[in-house]
Amino acid sequence: MAHSKTYGLHSRAAIFGRVTALLIAVGLITACGVAANDSSGSGGTPNGTGSPSTGPARPSALPAKAPFTVLRQIAVPGQAWGLVAGERALFALSADGSGTTIVRIDQATGHAGPSIREANVAGTAIAGGLLWVVRHASSVHAKPAAVLGLSPLTLRTERTVALPDRPARGASDAAAAGGLVWIAGTRLLMGIDPATGSLVKTVNLGTELRSSGWTAVASDPAGTSLWTSEGSGGGGPIAVQRRDARTGAVLGAVNAPVAGLGAARITADPDHAWLAYATGMEGSYFRATVAGSHLRETQPRRARTARETFSNGLKTFLAGQTLWIVDGNSISCAADATGRILSQVSGPKALFSDLASQPNGRLALAFNGDVLIVRPKSPCA
Repeated sequence: MAHSKTYGLHSRAAIFGRVTALLIAVGLITACGVAANDSSGSGGTPNGTGSPSTGPARPSALPAKAPFTVLRQIAVPGQAWGLVAGERALFALSADGSGTTIVRIDQATGHAGPSIREANVAGTAIAGGLLWVVRHASSVHAKPAAVLGLSPLTLRTERTVALPDRPARGASDAAAAGGLVWIAGTRLLMGIDPATGSLVKTVNLGTELRSSGWTAVASDPAGTSLWTSEGSGGGGPIAVQRRDARTGAVLGAVNAPVAGLGAARITADPDHAWLAYATGMEGSYFRATVAGSHLRETQPRRARTARETFSNGLKTFLAGQTLWIVDGNSISCAADATGRILSQVSGPKALFSDLASQPNGRLALAFNGDVLIVRPKSPCA
């Protein structure tokens, strides 16, 4: 099974998706997921102790009526903002104001550790028995940073792969599908063979909309389908492509009617995908469905009781037949078939950052800086 996760800006605002309606152009770019430069440096010796956070205590209670039963709460160094699930381990990305820490969490025991510091993390994917870490360059003038293949047990570097293109400006930079690790660049979709650590595929991106680097990539959990999106930093139609997972060739595409800023964040199944996107004033989401040799974009069915308003930084996640929408201080679940919201909770002191599927119908949730292992309840189960 292939797993991938992608991330945007490491500042507190973009980590947790809190953006305002008065964002200027640079702020809008941030809301669409561009990663900022991290001055912490890269590499470092894995820390087997799982160092405790030195930050202030944060509230841990979920909002009232949250559709979860909490099974375990796990503290990690700093504030957890990203999650990716492996076969036997969960990996958390956290920040403490000076850099990013990748922490291994044992799924059976909940033990956090080892951990490693890494700079400029743009995305992660698990493939070929390694945790692949995509990084942004240290500056706008630097060469593209190499992709790292880390041991999922020790987090030591096993592979280093140079890239011919920078990772994308969008919110989804890495995916594992068709036996390859796929990376969305500013102009190329790049495929790495995890067995050899070799770059074996390059496919042109940005041809639909001249996206100038606003691209994204994602795969379904089994790694059988590959999806990409293209957008414009100045706003316009969002193009979506379903691709051959082994070659990157386009199998179906659509580029209307949904319009937004930048590339959309993607969560996918083999025959459809949900995409979260920014408009500048607020965010929303839509479904792209396979229709013969084409794709069709449709808006979600509206619910009478839900607020139906989201920030530019919302994220969508598919877990079974449930679509989850994480948006800063709120989390919603919706029907995968229609996108209609079934439950929505929020709290002024709540901060939902990320979500990942776990065995036996459980979920991992990055909440208020900690990692919660939860079991969904009705109507989200």
